[in-house]
Amino acid sequence: PWQSSLCKRALDEGRSYTDDVPGQWGDCEGGRTLGLVTYLSAPIRGKGGELFGTLCAVSDERKSLSETAMHLLALFAQLIGQQVERERLLSALHQANSSLAMTTLTDAMTQLPNRRALLEEMERRLASQQIDQALIVAFVDLDNFKAINDRFGHDVGDLFLQAVAKRLLRMLRDSDIAARIGSDEFVILALEQRERAE
Repeated sequence: PWQSSLCKRALDEGRSYTDDVPGQWGDCEGGRTLGLVTYLSAPIRGKGGELFGTLCAVSDERKSLSETAMHLLALFAQLIGQQVERERLLSALHQANSSLAMTTLTDAMTQLPNRRALLEEMERRLASQQIDQALIVAFVDLDNFKAINDRFGHDVGDLFLQAVAKRLLRMLRDSDIAARIGSDEFVILALEQRERAE
């Protein structure tokens, strides 16, 4: 565990090197278990100074510290910190891209696929359609929806659209898709097996 590690203690005490682990940190169980005598570490930090961990070199023999060894350890710790930062940035970029892709294909009001997503899905289904399957396209237009907005306000109209979307989702099969393509217009895509002629 980090709290009881030599790495944390070395950082807390500002001691990056010792060739007498038993004398310096004799109460550390990890050091005793591994029989450590020499310990050298460099912190791994991000650009803003955030601590990611430490890079350590240890030995069960007494080793003197050379300037080259300390320099190399610090260099590798810096490279690891940069790599962690890079991975974090890539992860954040992927997450942002995924979120953006979802936003461009999702209707913000109902969380249903939008017109663009519907057209892409129709193209995909038509391209991969089997001979014994029919693509069913059902158009749903809510009559007098404007009257709800006019009488009760747009907030109530929004709630009504969300309720319609939930109702549509409840009636769909796993392979069906419902999308909102306009103010009060929805489309449902479904695949049906064609009946074979006898």
